[in-house]
Amino acid sequence: MKPAKSFYGVLTFCLMMSVNLATTSLAQGIGTPFAKGGAGAKGPIKITADSLFIRQKSKTAVFTGNVFATRGTVRLKSKKMTVYYEEKQIGGQKKTKAKLIHAEGNVHVTSKDQLAKGNWAKMDMNTGIITMGDKVFLSQGKTTLKGSKLEVNTKTGISRLLSNKKGGRVEGFFVPSK
Repeated sequence: MKPAKSFYGVLTFCLMMSVNLATTSLAQGIGTPFAKGGAGAKGPIKITADSLFIRQKSKTAVFTGNVFATRGTVRLKSKKMTVYYEEKQIGGQKKTKAKLIHAEGNVHVTSKDQLAKGNWAKMDMNTGIITMGDKVFLSQGKTTLKGSKLEVNTKTGISRLLSNKKGGRVEGFFVPSK
């Protein structure tokens, strides 16, 4: 099992799929690191929430209350998700692109036997950096990882699980596949 690498694809995809509801063209211009998505990341995207607020002036789309996003076998659950976007004129047409996605409140990302959870998760679309924080828990099958903060660089494929506590440690329980 390669927990960090497999989880970054799932987390990247789930955070990315929230972009599509904010506006029909929001996902245009997103680079190739996100094109792969995660395992099971095929087909239509369905996002439900208690409410959606699009703030044109601040260029944000905010999903609040029981946010659920699914695509194929990949699922994202959180209390709130905010998409920060920018608009550019390209070839006489206005194009919209996500800059930052922030999911808050008991964030769970699942696909098949994989789970990533934390209190919040952010993805910077320009840098390709995903950060998940506060009581991060990763699992695939019976293998688990715990820490305070997960950092994933989707461009380099390098992931780090950290402890924010002084003298704190990360924890891993590894169960080899048969």
